[in-house]
Amino acid sequence: AIDSPNAVPILAPLQVPQIVPQQITGFTLANATSPTAVQMLPGTAADSANAVLIQNTAPCTVDIGSGNGEGHLDKGSVATNTTYFYFAIAQAFGAVQTGLLNQSCIASLSTAPTFSNTTSGLYDLVTSMSASSGDGFIYDVSPVAGIRPGDLVKQNLPYIAVGTHVTSIGTITVNTMGTPGSGTAYIEIANSTDYNNMRDGMSISDGPVNYAPNCTVASQGIIKQTTTIKKVPMIGPLIIQLTPDPMNSVPNDCFTVSGGNVLYLDQPVGGTATNISQRVYTGTYRMVGALNTYTNSLSATAVVPFSQDGDTFYLTVPDADINSALGNSDTAFALAGVPNGLPVEWLGRCVSSGKVIVYSPLQGPGQPVAYPTVPGYDVTSLVQTAEKYRVWTDFSQRVHARANAGGTTLECMTDGWVLHRSQ
Repeated sequence: AIDSPNAVPILAPLQVPQIVPQQITGFTLANATSPTAVQMLPGTAADSANAVLIQNTAPCTVDIGSGNGEGHLDKGSVATNTTYFYFAIAQAFGAVQTGLLNQSCIASLSTAPTFSNTTSGLYDLVTSMSASSGDGFIYDVSPVAGIRPGDLVKQNLPYIAVGTHVTSIGTITVNTMGTPGSGTAYIEIANSTDYNNMRDGMSISDGPVNYAPNCTVASQGIIKQTTTIKKVPMIGPLIIQLTPDPMNSVPNDCFTVSGGNVLYLDQPVGGTATNISQRVYTGTYRMVGALNTYTNSLSATAVVPFSQDGDTFYLTVPDADINSALGNSDTAFALAGVPNGLPVEWLGRCVSSGKVIVYSPLQGPGQPVAYPTVPGYDVTSLVQTAEKYRVWTDFSQRVHARANAGGTTLECMTDGWVLHRSQ
């Protein structure tokens, strides 16, 4: 096709996958052959940060009963009567592994998976970095493309402790003034704060002219080439050594000392080193479902039998979740048949021996009474047809209920739930 000159700049951005925040299509789940396995169908979704588009054209099976890493549970071992969250995963820029079976999905006990047990080279990045003990950052990090706040930094003792994450990405730049030692490769820094912000291995170059407040002279151009520094307090309290010697002899000068790319961390660095290898886990993810385990007829842990229709998850066999006395006060009930750890819309049916109202924990309707008085009631008798419910739970599987009198019995079944995956 031949495009007009006016159309060319418009068409180019349209050829790049557009990211609609929270979008998700496909990525539906189904029971697989193994009792602990779930198949994830192909789909497209914005990742959890709405930064990249995850597009998977092949199904992926997650078996939480065998191993850790992609295609399995991210860490730990499977347990019964537990909620697990399922994720489509991709590399830092949204690329999905193709031709590699079951490597584009993972499950976790957490609503954010860890990539620490994934295959080396798939969902991580190896960088070069420098570190100084006690700092809340590592510097001279290269490359940083693909690293984002929240990424896990692999344990690397004594520098990086277990569970260290990136909090932000930036640079260290110190514009300062110093006095070079005549005929030597040393500079005495005039400002102690500037000196304390410098790290061995940082580069030094001629600074800006008349930089305020810590550089008040015109640049003399004593740095012949960009070089690196080393702090040598045994020679003097604010002395740095340059390698190699790039100096011309002048009374003083302005310098820029820079650490290049910096990853700020949520734990302090435990050791000092220059140019060492460091691994950062850079995988992206999108939660696509949440399912419970149970003990099956063979006394084995298994994923509950279910079916999925868009955002709606139906239990193959309803779960009897409430059979309890209820009085005239707000009472919370945990529904074992729905996921734990995030709110969902409970799909259930209830009967009772008296006037009862069932509601979300966010509500406070008061004592149920006969219509048309507010708040009315839901169910009135065990012999009547069960009332169907669609009620939001809280993060702990709970709905609330209240009767108009003590000694009332409430019985409820769970048929499934709605997980609004695009929210």
